[in-house]
Amino acid sequence: MGKEQRMVDGSKTCVLKFDMHCQCNGCVKKINGAVKEISRSEGVERADLLVETGEVKVTGRMDPEKLRYLLQEVTKKCVKIVTHSTLSEGRIATSQQTKKLFGQVQRKLLSLLVLDE
Repeated sequence: MGKEQRMVDGSKTCVLKFDMHCQCNGCVKKINGAVKEISRSEGVERADLLVETGEVKVTGRMDPEKLRYLLQEVTKKCVKIVTHSTLSEGRIATSQQTKKLFGQVQRKLLSLLVLDE
């Protein structure tokens, strides 16, 4: 599949953030276990833990609020929903595509500002 990741229609990507005060082995192990647990849940296609940021990125057809509650109950840590969105056209944009789009929007805004003056 390369850099472009194909997903099933109706899939959503949800980013959940843990309130992590430390990154000790115990905390990371507990959160990693919870992520493995939700990755086996019905409707979850993929779950990735980003230890550095304390975030979990989950993709699938699931209820973000239920995921938040499940992770909070298992880890006993505060969990917040950062983002969740339905994937258009069944794909996730790569970081390179996002940067390109941001550059296009930025140039368009600058050209509009220059024309107004």
